[in-house]
Order: sequence, then structure tokens, then C-alpha cells
Amino acid sequence: MKFIKPTMWGALKTDAIDFSSEFIWLDDYITNAELSVLKENGCADSVYKIDLERENLLDVLEIIKSR
Repeated sequence: MKFIKPTMWGALKTDAIDFSSEFIWLDDYITNAELSVLKENGCADSVYKIDLERENLLDVLEIIKSR
């Protein structure tokens, strides 16, 4: 968990991603434009749509550990 850091972005959240590094993106809302950028960079499998009000935090931790 010490590697999880907040970040700043421009128009799209993908603006903040270094596509040359491995990453996991957990978010409750991913736009079609952001998903397109991820696909263009071969990283669509690095994003997980979650709803923290409904998701069990242990399930989220399992996603992180599995990567």
C-alpha cells in the first residue's frame, strides 16, 4: 500500500499515467476517451472499475496483490 499515491491530471486522468511503467488504476468512473487511450497503449487490463461504497476493501486489495 505504500506505493499507492494520489496524482494530478489534465483533461483526462490518463494524462497522469506513465505508460512505460507498470500500474494499476482503480476508479469508479472511467470515460470512453480514457479507455481508448488505455487501449491505444496496450494497458486496458490495468484499469479496474470499482465502487468503494459497494466493493469490499478486501476484494480491492486482492486486485492489487494479483498484479
